[in-house]
Amino acid sequence: MPRVAHNRLSVDEIVLRIKKAHKTNEIRHGVRHATQNAVIALKAAKSSNNQHVKYHWKTGEELVCQASWEAKVVDYLNDSRIAYDWQPKVFAMPNGKTYRPDLYLTDKNIWVEIKGWMRAEAQIKWDWFKSEYPTAELWDKKKLKEMGIL
Repeated sequence: MPRVAHNRLSVDEIVLRIKKAHKTNEIRHGVRHATQNAVIALKAAKSSNNQHVKYHWKTGEELVCQASWEAKVVDYLNDSRIAYDWQPKVFAMPNGKTYRPDLYLTDKNIWVEIKGWMRAEAQIKWDWFKSEYPTAELWDKKKLKEMGIL
């Protein structure tokens, strides 16, 4: 029986491709990963199957929520006329990954992460972010119920 050739890349080839992609993204978008660019991140979010488009009560800015709880939080903030920025910043982590909190409460100077289910990768990111920004809040099911959002 003839052998089938597989196109397996070496680790060096993979690293080279990643570096090339980072450089291309930096040239084209000014960031290492395309989704760190707000315009591209918005387009990617809109193409998601589980997205909800909302609008900021004050600015009219289009906001793309990735899940129903995010949409409920935006409705709550809008209805209550609470000052917030939706996903305004991407933070570079020491391990080279990035983290984008869901929102920033501008009057309270508090970052907020909305989580229905905390996966291992998200937990690592949250733990790092919380250590850098101790006043950051995790709005999980319990917190959202306490706030009357769920």
